[in-house]
Parts: sequence; C-alpha cells; structure tokens
Amino acid sequence: MPEPTDDRTGAPTFGSYYFSHNFGIPYERNEYWLSFFGDVADRLIRRFQPRTVLDAGCAIGLLVEAFRVRGVEAYGFDVSKFALEQTDESVAPYCRHASLSEGLPSDLPDRYDLVTCIEVIEHIPVAEETDAMRTLLSASDRIFFSSSPVDYGEATHVNVHQPEYWAVRFAELGFVRDVDAVNLLPAAPWASVFERRDASPLSLIEHYERAFWKAQFEAAGEPARAEVARLREALLVSRDAVIGNEAALGEALGRIRLLESELARYVGAADRLAEVLASSSWRYSQALLAPYRKLRGRQGP
Repeated sequence: MPEPTDDRTGAPTFGSYYFSHNFGIPYERNEYWLSFFGDVADRLIRRFQPRTVLDAGCAIGLLVEAFRVRGVEAYGFDVSKFALEQTDESVAPYCRHASLSEGLPSDLPDRYDLVTCIEVIEHIPVAEETDAMRTLLSASDRIFFSSSPVDYGEATHVNVHQPEYWAVRFAELGFVRDVDAVNLLPAAPWASVFERRDASPLSLIEHYERAFWKAQFEAAGEPARAEVARLREALLVSRDAVIGNEAALGEALGRIRLLESELARYVGAADRLAEVLASSSWRYSQALLAPYRKLRGRQGP
C-alpha cells in the first residue's frame, strides 16, 4: 500500500501508515525510540551543552522530550498533523505544525543554540530545498544534520544525495563542517554538524587537513590496536589455562597428601610388626607352638 497523499497538493501526508511501516520498529513512544533519542540528546549535550534546541521535523516529539527531561529548553515542529497528535502531553505545548520549506512557526523563539534536523530534508522536493535550508540556518549558528545517502527505496524520499552534496550546499550558505563533531548518531555515520563560519580558503584547508591527518593517524593505528586486542585475548586464554592448571595441581597435591598419610599408616604398622617379630615373647610363643604345628602336619588338614 503506498503512502497516502494530500488530495490538494499530492504531497505525502505522513500519517499512521507512514509511521507504522517505514521504520522497521513502529515509530511510536516505546522503549526503543525513547532510548534512541535519549542517547542522541546525551551525545549532543556532552558535545555542545546547548541551553536551547529546535528540532526541525520533530515527528512525535521524542527528541524534544529527551532534551527537556535533561533540562534543555527544546522546541520542535513538523509537517505531519498525525505525528503531532501523538506527542506526549509533557511536550505537546512546545511542538508546532509547520513545514520546513515555509519558515519557522511564528510563535516559537527565533534563535537557538542548536538546531537538529534528522532524516528530514530528503523528504523535501528539490525545488523547496533552498528555502528549507535557509529556514534551518536562520535559527542557529550550529546545525546537527542527517540525511540518508542510501535510502532511495522509500517513496517519500525525493531528495537523496551523498554527504558531499550537502556539505557544498551548506558551504554556499556560509556553514562548514565541524570536523571534530563525530559519532553523534552511530546509526547514521553520515550525520554531521555544520557551523556558521566566515572562513578564508586557507583556514578551511587547515581545518580539513587537520581532520584528514587525524583520520589517517587513527587508521594507521588500527593494525596495532587489533594486535593489542589479539594479545589481550591470548592473555585471557592463557590465564584461564593457568587457573585450570592451578586447580588440577591443587587436586593432585591433595591426592599426594592422602597417599602420604596412607603410606605413613602402613609404615607404622610394618614397624610395629617388626618389633613384635623381634620380641622375646614372640620367639617364646613360636617355640611353644612348634610341637602343635608338627602334630597338625602329621594329621593333615
């Protein structure tokens, strides 16, 4: 079943069918998505310590909720009325119905420490792309941006490009990549942070060269890290073998002590028997019994 569209514009409505069928796990306020957006919020807070955040394309408001739970003044807007109807009552007052290509909602603050736009702009037609980007960039000097470069299969993805395309588009509007802001959205390695920067070509070369050599250095160290990991694993195997041998040794020593005790008992008994055989009373008793033995020998058994 295709995604329903608006009868007037032909644009996707992003209703219940979309949120139930396009995310693998249904996109709703469940444990998985609360944890996912909680992790995103944690990473962005650790990196940037924003006091105010705007989530462009907030859907059901989970990232807005994650930020607010963590003490950040967060707002959001989305084109889907259905999604906004699903927002939790704790964040519903901070989420608005609006299209990214039509400007910010007039009743929300104008500026923010950070704007997030996660897997949204690929849904916006190319003709509206520049307007959507200008909306993002008007609200902050720092944008956390993610747009899948590989998901061409979804019907609503009408504007899919590789990361370098978006980097150029941001640069045309005065924003360059923060090359140190990495691993902020592990599920989407193409996610980037762009910052407003009036940079000369020379400073940009320095900026990107530093990131390039950092990546090269880390890549060069990868074989060494792999060898260290292998040696650590071998050490753990050896340690387990030593522990096993120590246990076997303890068992063997216990067995030796038991045998030594048994041997001492037998040696003591032998010594006592030797003393008896060497005693005068034994010799006397043997002499007295000698005639009896001879008599028994003649009589037979």
